[in-house]
Amino acid sequence: MAQPLSNPTDVNSEINAQDFMLRQFLGKHVFITLGQVVAVEGEFIDVRPMVMGVAADGSPVEHGVIYNLPVWRLQGGSNAVIMPPHVGDIGFLGICDRDISAVKATRQAAMPGSKRTHNYADAIWFGGVLNGAPV
Repeated sequence: MAQPLSNPTDVNSEINAQDFMLRQFLGKHVFITLGQVVAVEGEFIDVRPMVMGVAADGSPVEHGVIYNLPVWRLQGGSNAVIMPPHVGDIGFLGICDRDISAVKATRQAAMPGSKRTHNYADAIWFGGVLNGAPV
């Protein structure tokens, strides 16, 4: 049986209640996680987060695909180490704290595209981890 995400001790004292509220707040935000590439389109990829969400009753919640994520490169000027990701690669997703859609569209400094914060849609692919040995 799945474990619930809260229990009576979460509210039996002021500090436990504050701890519970903070865990609930942080649980709605994402910062960095692991994902698997499902499609590659030039400098952008589609990724499915691998660490599942957890429903209130403790059951797993699978994430949908995140589309059109920019791929990080080690780059200086016009020089770069280019290692394109492949479908099936596992890697780090860094989630920006604000909506990056306007910057992605224009490649210029811009205001956030919305009030969205810490959302999977604003992730950047940082490259492989936990993959097989390179050849």
